[in-house]
Amino acid sequence: MWDGRLGLKWSGALLLGIAFAGAAQAAAVTIDYELTALAAPGRYEIRYTATNTSLAAGLGWFSVDFDPALYDESSLLISSAGVGAWSEQILASLPIFGVPAQYDVIKTGGAPLGIGQSEAGFAVQFTWLGAAMPGAQAFTVYDPSSFNILDAGFTTAVPEPSSTAQWLLGLLGLAGLAATRNRPAPLVLNR
Repeated sequence: MWDGRLGLKWSGALLLGIAFAGAAQAAAVTIDYELTALAAPGRYEIRYTATNTSLAAGLGWFSVDFDPALYDESSLLISSAGVGAWSEQILASLPIFGVPAQYDVIKTGGAPLGIGQSEAGFAVQFTWLGAAMPGAQAFTVYDPSSFNILDAGFTTAVPEPSSTAQWLLGLLGLAGLAATRNRPAPLVLNR
Protein backbone atom coordinates (compact mmCIF):
# COMPACT_ATOMS: atom_id res chain seq x y z
CA MET A 1 0.00 0.00 0.00
CA TRP A 2 1.21 3.53 -0.83
CA ASP A 3 2.42 5.57 2.10
CA GLY A 4 2.11 9.31 1.39
CA ARG A 5 4.91 10.10 3.83
CA LEU A 6 7.36 8.12 1.69
CA GLY A 7 6.32 10.18 -1.33
CA LEU A 8 6.97 13.37 0.60
CA LYS A 9 10.42 12.16 1.60
CA TRP A 10 11.31 11.31 -2.02
CA SER A 11 9.92 14.66 -3.21
CA GLY A 12 11.93 16.52 -0.56
CA ALA A 13 15.11 14.63 -1.49
CA LEU A 14 14.55 15.38 -5.19
CA LEU A 15 14.01 19.09 -4.53
CA LEU A 16 17.11 19.21 -2.32
CA GLY A 17 19.15 17.53 -5.07
CA ILE A 18 17.89 20.03 -7.65
CA ALA A 19 18.76 22.92 -5.33
CA PHE A 20 22.33 21.60 -4.85
CA ALA A 21 22.71 21.06 -8.61
CA GLY A 22 21.58 24.64 -9.24
CA ALA A 23 24.02 25.95 -6.64
CA ALA A 24 26.88 23.99 -8.22
CA GLN A 25 26.10 25.55 -11.59
CA ALA A 26 25.99 29.08 -10.14
CA ALA A 27 29.81 29.45 -10.25
CA ALA A 28 31.08 31.96 -12.80
CA VAL A 29 34.03 29.68 -13.63
CA THR A 30 34.37 25.92 -13.27
CA ILE A 31 37.61 24.00 -13.34
CA ASP A 32 37.08 20.29 -13.82
CA TYR A 33 39.84 17.76 -13.25
CA GLU A 34 40.70 14.20 -14.18
CA LEU A 35 43.16 12.32 -11.97
CA THR A 36 45.48 9.67 -13.42
CA ALA A 37 47.85 7.46 -11.41
CA LEU A 38 51.31 7.25 -12.97
CA ALA A 39 53.75 4.32 -12.84
CA ALA A 40 55.80 5.51 -9.84
CA PRO A 41 54.19 4.97 -6.41
CA GLY A 42 52.42 8.11 -5.16
CA ARG A 43 52.91 9.85 -8.52
CA TYR A 44 49.84 11.35 -10.26
CA GLU A 45 48.80 13.70 -13.02
CA ILE A 46 45.82 16.04 -12.89
CA ARG A 47 44.36 17.34 -16.17
CA TYR A 48 42.23 20.48 -15.92
CA THR A 49 39.52 21.95 -18.11
CA ALA A 50 38.65 25.59 -17.40
CA THR A 51 35.18 26.81 -18.41
CA ASN A 52 33.75 30.31 -18.29
CA THR A 53 30.13 29.69 -17.34
CA SER A 54 29.06 33.30 -16.69
CA LEU A 55 32.07 35.58 -16.10
CA ALA A 56 31.35 38.69 -18.21
CA ALA A 57 34.96 39.94 -17.97
CA GLY A 58 36.22 36.70 -19.53
CA LEU A 59 38.54 34.04 -18.17
CA GLY A 60 42.15 35.05 -18.72
CA TRP A 61 43.98 34.08 -15.52
CA PHE A 62 43.51 31.40 -12.89
CA SER A 63 45.57 29.59 -10.29
CA VAL A 64 45.10 26.23 -8.55
CA ASP A 65 46.41 25.65 -5.01
CA PHE A 66 48.75 22.77 -4.07
CA ASP A 67 48.90 22.40 -0.28
CA PRO A 68 52.54 21.56 0.65
CA ALA A 69 51.28 19.22 3.40
CA LEU A 70 49.65 17.02 0.72
CA TYR A 71 51.75 17.61 -2.40
CA ASP A 72 55.53 17.35 -2.61
CA GLU A 73 56.13 20.90 -3.79
CA SER A 74 59.51 20.07 -5.35
CA SER A 75 57.81 17.40 -7.50
CA LEU A 76 55.29 19.72 -9.21
CA LEU A 77 55.83 19.48 -12.96
CA ILE A 78 53.78 21.12 -15.73
CA SER A 79 52.86 18.43 -18.26
CA SER A 80 50.33 20.27 -20.43
CA ALA A 81 50.00 19.67 -24.14
CA GLY A 82 48.31 21.89 -26.69
CA VAL A 83 47.09 24.78 -24.54
CA GLY A 84 47.81 27.43 -27.16
CA ALA A 85 48.34 31.01 -26.03
CA TRP A 86 48.53 30.34 -22.29
CA SER A 87 51.58 30.76 -20.06
CA GLU A 88 51.92 28.29 -17.17
CA GLN A 89 54.17 28.34 -14.15
CA ILE A 90 54.51 26.79 -10.71
CA LEU A 91 54.70 29.39 -7.94
CA ALA A 92 56.48 28.40 -4.72
CA SER A 93 54.58 28.40 -1.45
CA LEU A 94 55.04 31.20 1.05
CA PRO A 95 54.55 29.40 4.39
CA ILE A 96 55.11 32.53 6.48
CA PHE A 97 52.00 34.05 4.82
CA GLY A 98 50.04 30.78 4.63
CA VAL A 99 50.14 30.76 0.82
CA PRO A 100 50.31 27.29 -0.81
CA ALA A 101 52.24 26.42 -3.95
CA GLN A 102 50.21 27.32 -7.02
CA TYR A 103 49.80 26.28 -10.62
CA ASP A 104 49.37 29.67 -12.29
CA VAL A 105 47.91 30.02 -15.81
CA ILE A 106 47.49 33.28 -17.76
CA LYS A 107 46.27 33.97 -21.30
CA THR A 108 49.12 35.51 -23.30
CA GLY A 109 47.49 35.90 -26.70
CA GLY A 110 44.02 36.49 -28.03
CA ALA A 111 40.88 37.26 -26.07
CA PRO A 112 40.11 35.64 -22.74
CA LEU A 113 37.59 32.78 -22.72
CA GLY A 114 34.10 34.21 -23.21
CA ILE A 115 30.96 32.91 -21.58
CA GLY A 116 30.37 29.29 -22.59
CA GLN A 117 33.96 28.75 -23.78
CA SER A 118 36.33 26.11 -22.38
CA GLU A 119 40.00 25.30 -22.64
CA ALA A 120 41.33 21.81 -21.90
CA GLY A 121 44.78 20.28 -21.74
CA PHE A 122 46.21 22.00 -18.66
CA ALA A 123 48.09 19.38 -16.63
CA VAL A 124 50.39 19.00 -13.64
CA GLN A 125 52.25 15.92 -12.38
CA PHE A 126 53.14 15.56 -8.72
CA THR A 127 54.03 13.25 -5.86
CA TRP A 128 51.16 12.83 -3.40
CA LEU A 129 51.90 12.87 0.34
CA GLY A 130 48.35 12.38 1.61
CA ALA A 131 46.78 9.18 2.92
CA ALA A 132 43.62 9.20 0.75
CA MET A 133 43.49 9.87 -2.99
CA PRO A 134 44.07 13.44 -4.25
CA GLY A 135 40.81 15.36 -4.62
CA ALA A 136 39.35 18.83 -5.13
CA GLN A 137 41.66 21.84 -4.93
CA ALA A 138 40.96 25.52 -4.30
CA PHE A 139 41.25 27.79 -7.31
CA THR A 140 41.14 31.56 -7.85
CA VAL A 141 40.32 33.56 -10.98
CA TYR A 142 41.98 36.97 -11.39
CA ASP A 143 41.54 39.99 -13.64
CA PRO A 144 44.83 40.19 -15.62
CA SER A 145 44.65 44.00 -15.75
CA SER A 146 43.73 44.93 -12.18
CA PHE A 147 44.84 41.77 -10.28
CA ASN A 148 41.40 41.74 -8.60
CA ILE A 149 39.85 38.40 -7.68
CA LEU A 150 36.91 37.70 -9.99
CA ASP A 151 35.88 34.25 -8.75
CA ALA A 152 37.06 31.43 -6.51
CA GLY A 153 35.98 27.88 -5.81
CA PHE A 154 37.07 24.25 -5.82
CA THR A 155 37.94 22.05 -8.76
CA THR A 156 35.36 19.40 -9.64
CA ALA A 157 36.12 15.78 -10.52
CA VAL A 158 34.95 14.57 -13.91
CA PRO A 159 33.06 11.32 -13.23
CA GLU A 160 34.18 8.22 -15.06
CA PRO A 161 31.63 7.19 -17.69
CA SER A 162 31.35 3.70 -16.22
CA SER A 163 30.57 4.99 -12.73
CA THR A 164 27.97 7.40 -14.14
CA ALA A 165 26.34 4.57 -16.07
CA GLN A 166 26.34 2.38 -12.97
CA TRP A 167 24.78 5.17 -10.94
CA LEU A 168 22.02 5.66 -13.52
CA LEU A 169 21.35 1.92 -13.72
CA GLY A 170 21.11 1.75 -9.94
CA LEU A 171 18.67 4.67 -9.94
CA LEU A 172 16.55 2.96 -12.60
CA GLY A 173 16.57 -0.24 -10.54
CA LEU A 174 15.35 1.63 -7.47
CA ALA A 175 12.61 3.29 -9.50
CA GLY A 176 11.53 -0.11 -10.81
CA LEU A 177 11.52 -1.56 -7.31
CA ALA A 178 9.46 1.35 -6.02
CA ALA A 179 6.97 0.93 -8.88
CA THR A 180 6.47 -2.79 -8.21
CA ARG A 181 6.11 -2.31 -4.45
CA ASN A 182 3.27 0.14 -4.93
CA ARG A 183 1.10 -2.11 -7.11
CA PRO A 184 -2.05 -3.41 -5.49
CA ALA A 185 -2.25 -7.15 -4.92
CA PRO A 186 -4.01 -9.02 -7.73
CA LEU A 187 -7.64 -9.80 -7.12
CA VAL A 188 -8.33 -13.53 -7.03
CA LEU A 189 -11.85 -14.71 -7.69
CA ASN A 190 -13.06 -18.13 -6.62
CA ARG A 191 -15.50 -19.81 -8.97
